[in-house]
Amino acid sequence: MQTRVLARTGAAPALSCCFEAGRDGFWLHRFLTTHGIANHVIEPASILINRRARRAKTDRLDEEGMLRVLAAYLQGDRQACSMVRVPTPDEEDAKRIHREREHLVQERLRIENRIQALLFTQGIYKRPSLRSWDRDLAAVRTGDGRELAHHLRAELDRLRRRLVMTLELIREVEAEPDEAANANPKDQACGKIASLIRGVGANFAAVLTREVFYRSFDNRRQLASYVGITPMPYQ
Repeated sequence: MQTRVLARTGAAPALSCCFEAGRDGFWLHRFLTTHGIANHVIEPASILINRRARRAKTDRLDEEGMLRVLAAYLQGDRQACSMVRVPTPDEEDAKRIHREREHLVQERLRIENRIQALLFTQGIYKRPSLRSWDRDLAAVRTGDGRELAHHLRAELDRLRRRLVMTLELIREVEAEPDEAANANPKDQACGKIASLIRGVGANFAAVLTREVFYRSFDNRRQLASYVGITPMPYQ
């Protein structure tokens, strides 16, 4: 397209495009900007919609709507939508450790709750220890005095193995050296300052450094909106 316009007019056109932030990440944005195309990543929830009327939803209609929003934004209407601040590849990779840990912790809680729920269905309110699992399950009795059924015991054993593996992965992630933080003086300083706040430990200090402090905010309202303190429209 740029070549055709350049051949006809003798001037290279200024191209702008956009897409919504989603599961594809930011590789496409980096590819486009590398090739000289001004790309914008739109925050999907920031696009104003008619919440009263029923709307048809197709890819073509979504594309037309995003183009209208982008045109308004480029003409100076900053209320049309919000653009995502695209992190650098190093900043994006630095988030992986604490995000993986958060995912593993959620998986651990899910497995623990599942074990507890299965035991509750049998009138058992004390969870067996992982260290003495076989002995505890052999000695436990249901609320009506029976041993655990064969298939229930097998399911509990499988859940126990998954829980042990998840705990090992959590320890592995926590033991992994944060080379990015050690190499960046700004991250080191932010992490130390955050850890001085009462109630903020090393793990949450790393989250604040990676998810909040890597950005720049013009005022307190922007910071409060980013962390979810300031009420947002339709919230």
